[in-house]
Amino acid sequence: MKTMNLKPELQKLVRRANRFSNRRDDTVAAIREIAATGDPDAIPVLARWMRCPGIEGREAALGLVRGFGQLAAEPMRRVVAKSMDEDQIRNAYLVLAALGDAYAMRGVLAHCWADLDEEDAIAAAMAKVGA
Repeated sequence: MKTMNLKPELQKLVRRANRFSNRRDDTVAAIREIAATGDPDAIPVLARWMRCPGIEGREAALGLVRGFGQLAAEPMRRVVAKSMDEDQIRNAYLVLAALGDAYAMRGVLAHCWADLDEEDAIAAAMAKVGA
């Protein structure tokens, strides 16, 4: 991950997380430290880590919720809209659900996103016919 425009403390933590990419415990510890900085520049860094399946991605998502709260909502909506990575999108929805987004909350409980789309289409059709 690029670190050129980050503050020195955050740069150091990102480099540390990258260096430990084959050692999960160390990577998770570094991700937690990145989230704990409270630096808004850490949001895109954590969003990139959400591409990782498993504990690294989940820890980045938790860090966004715990460390940034509603400040992370809009960047997560952009991730959902623009990302092509399934793990990153799933983790972004988890963040949004934890922050209270109603659609994301439905989605994380659904078996399949297509089910939600079908339910919404049926509800719209029923509303049209006055049922």
